[in-house]
Amino acid sequence: MIQQYEKFLFEQPEIDAADRETMIAKFEAGLNEAKLDPSAATAPELMQQWQDLVGQLQAQFGLSDTDSERLRGVLEKPLLNPTVQKALEFSRYVEIYGPEKAREWWASQQIPERGAT
Repeated sequence: MIQQYEKFLFEQPEIDAADRETMIAKFEAGLNEAKLDPSAATAPELMQQWQDLVGQLQAQFGLSDTDSERLRGVLEKPLLNPTVQKALEFSRYVEIYGPEKAREWWASQQIPERGAT
């Protein structure tokens, strides 16, 4: 996420190097404070946390609505991916039931390979 944010900032010609460094540092601090913990949240909850964080960055740094929407989209596509959602669910199973039960659950979720009998 940090790399994607840095890339986003480098694409903004109006942001100088010093401001970019400050924004990246605040972004990292915001991520740490937001506690985007995949084992403790569902994809919609993580997405909401991300939306809130981007809103805070927009308020602090005056990002345009367009830039804020682009930044919000950085996490949206991965979180909507069914495989990522299953991985988040697996993480929760590990935390709640332990690795062995989580692996059993994961195995029950797998789609059989085509042509397998």
